[in-house]
Amino acid sequence: MTPYHRLEIAGLVALSVLVAVFAAGFGSFTLESGTRYVLLYEYEHGNSRSEVPRAVTASIDTAWQPTAKGLVLAPGRQGEIAIQLDRDGTGPLLLFLDSTAASPLLLTVLVSSDGLTFREAAHARIQGTSRHDLTPAVAASNPLWLRIHVSHDAAGSVQEPPALTRIRVLSQAPPLRMYNVPLACLLVLTPALAYTTRATLRRSGALPYGLAVLAGLAALLTAHAAQHDLPSSWGTTVAADRDDSLHLLVPYLLLLTILGWHARVWLPSSPLHRLWAGFALAGILAWAGNIRLRALTLFGVAAPNNDTIEYLGLAAALSSPYDTAAREPMWIWMVKAWSWIAGYDTLSVRIFTILLSVILLAAACKFFLDYTGHPVPGILVAALLSVNPHLITLSTRGLRDEAFITAVLCATYFVFIRSTTLSVRGQAAGLALSGAAVQLLRFNSYLFLIPLLLVWSWRQRSARPHYVLLPFVFIAAVSAPHLIHNFQAYGDPMYSINAHAPWARNQEFLVIKRTGCEGCPNPEELSRDLYAGAPVTAAGYLLGMHSVQELVSVTGRGYLELYLTPTDLFATQTGTRSAGGYVLYLVGLALMLCGPHRELLALTALLANVTPFVVMMGAEPRIMLHSAPYATFVMIYALYWLLTRFASRDSRGSLTAG
Repeated sequence: MTPYHRLEIAGLVALSVLVAVFAAGFGSFTLESGTRYVLLYEYEHGNSRSEVPRAVTASIDTAWQPTAKGLVLAPGRQGEIAIQLDRDGTGPLLLFLDSTAASPLLLTVLVSSDGLTFREAAHARIQGTSRHDLTPAVAASNPLWLRIHVSHDAAGSVQEPPALTRIRVLSQAPPLRMYNVPLACLLVLTPALAYTTRATLRRSGALPYGLAVLAGLAALLTAHAAQHDLPSSWGTTVAADRDDSLHLLVPYLLLLTILGWHARVWLPSSPLHRLWAGFALAGILAWAGNIRLRALTLFGVAAPNNDTIEYLGLAAALSSPYDTAAREPMWIWMVKAWSWIAGYDTLSVRIFTILLSVILLAAACKFFLDYTGHPVPGILVAALLSVNPHLITLSTRGLRDEAFITAVLCATYFVFIRSTTLSVRGQAAGLALSGAAVQLLRFNSYLFLIPLLLVWSWRQRSARPHYVLLPFVFIAAVSAPHLIHNFQAYGDPMYSINAHAPWARNQEFLVIKRTGCEGCPNPEELSRDLYAGAPVTAAGYLLGMHSVQELVSVTGRGYLELYLTPTDLFATQTGTRSAGGYVLYLVGLALMLCGPHRELLALTALLANVTPFVVMMGAEPRIMLHSAPYATFVMIYALYWLLTRFASRDSRGSLTAG
């Protein structure tokens, strides 16, 4: 492509940006959620939490008795719950109470802006679930003090004592509005792709062709906006569900197909591999960002995950790099750095994980493109991962999984990709950094990280020893302070791992098997704290509470459901529940077992190690999603195999014709 062509493309892109900005000004790229609430305080099962990472204090007086049913109030007594909280804005403030009582309870809610002078905000008899609007009494008070008085008639003493099972204080926030920047990027990319396609076909008129495509897209946007000019009485739910992106995707796919066909990208020697792969990946990333932002507006209005709230609180309170309580530090550092830019709230963290989810796709594409030496496998894997519903939903939760999957892809890249351009020193540095990120995101990653480092070291056995030792030394050096912190704070260097073992034990023996066990809490203790009971380490739980036969049997069943049978767990790995997708996966698996890429099957098993056992015992399947890119590669492997055979025949036919 000549400098003149590049100048024309630059001008076309600039014009496309202006059109996208103009369209955004008229609402073409605006996403809007329904009514959303910010959780200021919640009490449930003995645990308190807040979505706002600021000081929230609560005290429950001795009239309340914590039990398995909730906070129980003896007949004839009056109990008080005092809450001090921070509140942003002047939106409605709501109090929700869930109670179990045979007869109504008498509720009085007092509010104060200074903690000294209180006024009545609500007075009612409650039973079951009740909602109380405190807005008229609190105005714009911040901070805010609440006193919740509850009394029960002594006449009900013959009946079961009443209990408050859940207390929630929420602030109503305006609908979430944001620009769908990824979709606007697709609008900008399409005319450039049209120009490139026309120029690649060596036909004149590439610039008019690109301008015509841009004009057509602008007309589509205008027509679609007019079609969805809905009455305001329809509310924000219609706006949240509106899908105006397919009319931009279809032209892009058609142009990409035309470019790929005429460039013959299935041939290993095609000179346009990089050009086609670049446009294909850019389109995938734009589409992935679009559907993830849509998922955020549809599902992100729900209450955030408890872990997300904890991560945000730890990041806000971070005083030294390894002062991250029982959590691994890497994700806390990332949230801290992002929050400096975007602010300390769960919405900003959710947007951050959407961004990381898109970066994950680029990392997966790079891995499989370089691993196979062909762009199509990388593009197919990235495309399927972009529409995997479990990855889409996960990206809106504000958790560390996207960062972890990306770090695993980077670490395995340096182990399995035999680079001809990167020196041993560069590979060692890359593996050291990515391996450290893997370890500091999930501390039990040493189970597969050490074998991967040994494989890489064996492959580099002819290199200088200090290069080979660099990843080991660096990962150990950045992990040691976390071990020291755990020992000083909890008396256990591996507490980040072992802290979850009591939950796993209680989940298995009290929830799934319902047999109980030595060290298990009673039902009342469990209702107050899911981690209750005698302390136990991860090794003690796995090896001390199960026979070898049971451990192997359950883990094997986990492998079957994750990687070999069409179950819900299999769908988390491949993103599909269809029979056709399952058949394609089995064919790809058989071909890989007989082909040169079987090492990735061993890698998948190594990454999983014993984690399928924990998943079978009720842990979230998301802890296994770091193997999803490799399972997705198995599913597209049959297509890649057919493509290589077709390319081989096409190459021989071209040589014969020549």
